[in-house]
Amino acid sequence: MNFCRIVYSKSEAWGSKHPDGSWSGAIGMLVRKETDLVAAELLMSTDRLDSIAFTTPVFSTKCRTFIKRPQYAAVKWTAYSDPFYGGIWLCILIIMLLSSGFILISFKTSPSRFQFSSEELDVHFLDTFFHIFGDVCSQGSVEVDIDPIRMIHLVIHFTGVILVAAYSAALISFLAVKVFVMPFTTMLGLLEDGSYKFGVVKDSADYGFFQTTSDKVLQRMFSEILDDVEKLPNNYLEGLSKVCTEKDYAFMTTDNMFAILEHLMTCILEPLEPIMQTTLAMGVQKRSPFRGIINSNILMMGDSGVLQRVIATELAIQGSKGGENLSAVEIIDILPLMLLIIGGVFFATMIMLLEKLHHSQFAHQLKASLAQKLRQPNRLEFD
Repeated sequence: MNFCRIVYSKSEAWGSKHPDGSWSGAIGMLVRKETDLVAAELLMSTDRLDSIAFTTPVFSTKCRTFIKRPQYAAVKWTAYSDPFYGGIWLCILIIMLLSSGFILISFKTSPSRFQFSSEELDVHFLDTFFHIFGDVCSQGSVEVDIDPIRMIHLVIHFTGVILVAAYSAALISFLAVKVFVMPFTTMLGLLEDGSYKFGVVKDSADYGFFQTTSDKVLQRMFSEILDDVEKLPNNYLEGLSKVCTEKDYAFMTTDNMFAILEHLMTCILEPLEPIMQTTLAMGVQKRSPFRGIINSNILMMGDSGVLQRVIATELAIQGSKGGENLSAVEIIDILPLMLLIIGGVFFATMIMLLEKLHHSQFAHQLKASLAQKLRQPNRLEFD
């Protein structure tokens, strides 16, 4: 804007209002006329409007709370059935049943059946169904020389190959996508949890917002779980880093600031639901002679697209390393399958024990019956 000379000053805080009406930080420097412009994104709030003026809004964003991602994920009990809709599973079952029936009909009506022995002719529907199930699972089966049956097995085998390929691809996607169990998703849930400490930037509009809010939940948060004033972080980077380093710590920031600082975090942070929509602008003194020319240039930058480009470049996440979003399949992801295998082994063992018990009782009864017959004396009958 062709200013001949610019003097920069630095403030350690955004600025908050003290009980005596004075301001600290960058807002205090404006009020005391030590500076003409705060060239930073200031949240537009009612108490600040009473003491300073704002330029034309630069952009809008949302304020929300971030917590550390939990270390455990949800057990996907339906992960092994979700790749196919219920209708597809039903169609597969119907195809298997119909194919089993067609095989039995072909076997019973084929002239080639006479080459089989009587034991081979004794084919049951359940046995045929399990053979078809093996074909669907791409397993081998006993070869039959009856051409119609071989054609049915061939069609079922190709169908099974396609189904297994489609199911495997979908299952990999289901297992690779992590579903983390959030302890809560709202500010009320954060308050009711009771184990978290809550933090905002010290001497900022965020802190002033909680001081003056009329929302009952936020009022309780300010009085019950908000960290001590002297322990509050001085900036957003310090606050987000505190979420990673301290246990059960929640921190509120804006979406744009999180996008800028996310790649600097040593842990993965998860957002809660937005608290409010807010507008960011630069601050100037009351009745500042520079406000008009600054607003004019902001509007010109907005109309030409330069402002949007600057914001997009500023909000772009830089320094992200490739592979950070990759995740491995953990033991909890295959827990349903492991339980299914363990359950199958358990029930198979129980059935085997019951069969052995039944066989043992049957053998004991048979032995007792034979012994009883042997103990009976032989009787000779004479005419």
